[in-house]
Amino acid sequence: MSSEDRTPAIRRRLDALRSQHGPTHPDVIQTRMDLAELTGQQGDFRGAADLYQSLGDNLRMHLGPHHNRTLDAYEGFVRWIEAEGRA
Repeated sequence: MSSEDRTPAIRRRLDALRSQHGPTHPDVIQTRMDLAELTGQQGDFRGAADLYQSLGDNLRMHLGPHHNRTLDAYEGFVRWIEAEGRA
């Protein structure tokens, strides 16, 4: 299955997980990260950065600014911004 084929499936999984568990469940967080990575791998560096920034902002509010997952999200944001600058 190509990465483009996986995007709708990941979005459906994310919607289901959010409705079942809420925004800060570990599976929801991981799926949001998976979607951001896939977006970047498909060449949409800005889209990946935006997804990571949104996740980081959400996690900062719910888990705090120093939580590992919050920092992971912001690291992903910076990584894709850097990738965009190199493209």
